[in-house]
Amino acid sequence: MNIGDTLYLNWEIPKMQKDKNTNKVINFSDLGNLGDNFIISDISKFKSPKREAAYSFSYINIYGKIYSDKNLAKQLQFMESDSSYCVKVGLMLLKAGSYIFTIPDIPNVYRNGHIRCGVGNYAVLNSNINKHLYLFEDVWGPIISIYDRNQSFCIKVK
Repeated sequence: MNIGDTLYLNWEIPKMQKDKNTNKVINFSDLGNLGDNFIISDISKFKSPKREAAYSFSYINIYGKIYSDKNLAKQLQFMESDSSYCVKVGLMLLKAGSYIFTIPDIPNVYRNGHIRCGVGNYAVLNSNINKHLYLFEDVWGPIISIYDRNQSFCIKVK
């Protein structure tokens, strides 16, 4: 990818989810707090406390919302549709480098009016086939855990 290109990212979470404990299908309509962090790190500075790289991109909201809380993590707010929750954003590439993006699990999701019951935890699994994790491993070695492999992907900007 080149400086000035736009990378489009799309997350979709179906409202109908199977509970891992009971195997029952649960309708997660009208969620009160569905959002997540979107962590952007400069691979070359990954072991440094100053690895944040959110400033290396500008952001375009298409569905849902991406916004700033701090430099290390952007915040995602999902938009509810008839059958799912979606976020689609564009990241305009402003600075050359190699970056790793991480989307962690979403804990304590609840329906509006049901804060004390019906709480769920969403496990985030990145379904992309090629996550380009070699960009990270070429610098730091094979230190990415299985958990992080499921939630991360890398890009290189020229």
